[in-house]
Amino acid sequence: MNTKSDINLVEKACTAQEIFQRDTRWINECHMIIAEVSTPSHGVGFEIDYGLSIGKPVYCFHCSDKVISKMFIGNPTEYLNITHYDNGEELCTKVHHLIVYCRQDKYHVNPMTLCIGKID
Repeated sequence: MNTKSDINLVEKACTAQEIFQRDTRWINECHMIIAEVSTPSHGVGFEIDYGLSIGKPVYCFHCSDKVISKMFIGNPTEYLNITHYDNGEELCTKVHHLIVYCRQDKYHVNPMTLCIGKID
């Protein structure tokens, strides 16, 4: 399964409860969340809030020409990190550097990362 249509078929076959249980399980099991937040999404917003509520570090990326919510930007929690990017190549580089940095932390954790959101 590697195309957008395949993913849509899987999502359509699941009930709302199954998606909720699956996604919250993924958040509970991961070490950090990486989210693309340029396009508003209730689901991504919930997943970010849920992750923050259980102490998961959340790294959000948005396209520099997109305006994101001041409510979101103004969240003072230390677990929320928001940064912008100018193009897909820069986003990939920033995410790569983030993962490399997290793998080199003092605990030598090999983080399981949950990536959410979509890039247009």
